[in-house]
Amino acid sequence: MSTSPLDDWLTQDDQELVDTLVAELRSHIAKLDAEGGFYAYAVLSLAGDVFKFQYLSAGFNRESDLPKEKAHEVYYRLSPNEWANYGLDVFPRAAAIVAARNAEFASLHKLHAKREDEFVLDAYEVGHISRLHRSILRAMKRVRDEGLIGGGKSFAILWAPDSPDDILFCSAKALNTTRTFADFWKEFGDEFIEMDCDRFT
Repeated sequence: MSTSPLDDWLTQDDQELVDTLVAELRSHIAKLDAEGGFYAYAVLSLAGDVFKFQYLSAGFNRESDLPKEKAHEVYYRLSPNEWANYGLDVFPRAAAIVAARNAEFASLHKLHAKREDEFVLDAYEVGHISRLHRSILRAMKRVRDEGLIGGGKSFAILWAPDSPDDILFCSAKALNTTRTFADFWKEFGDEFIEMDCDRFT
């Protein structure tokens, strides 16, 4: 069975994005560690907007950023939306690659698919988002394996709450300890969500 250039493109790994983001994550995390560290770190990625598929920025929180009365509440500790440091443009090279990928996708998509509803993502658009998420998560896993985020050091997540795929929960599961993920799932999980994390491996 033949596939289109867009189908082929969506299955390709993006090693350039992975390697570039790894380097920028290392640099940013080293800076934060030198300034006192953090207990939680997020790569922020927009998804679900048909006019702006993806961008990259970072968020982090320190224990000192938490209001004393909410310091032990999982919602405030683990939701990047509540963190003091949010939307930081610290991945300029990786963000430029993402912008280039968005343009490549738009060119291929325009040739291949006709939009039926301009406000609803089609299967190709969801595939594009998942492809980028796969690369971002691969980069985060590499720095987790180096002991820089996640695991026993900190909470880590790829924060894309409007995503049409399962990256928010899949990244929380992949990057953190079982106990931390259980706390996150108890606070933010949905009993009706059936995670399909294989697409991100």
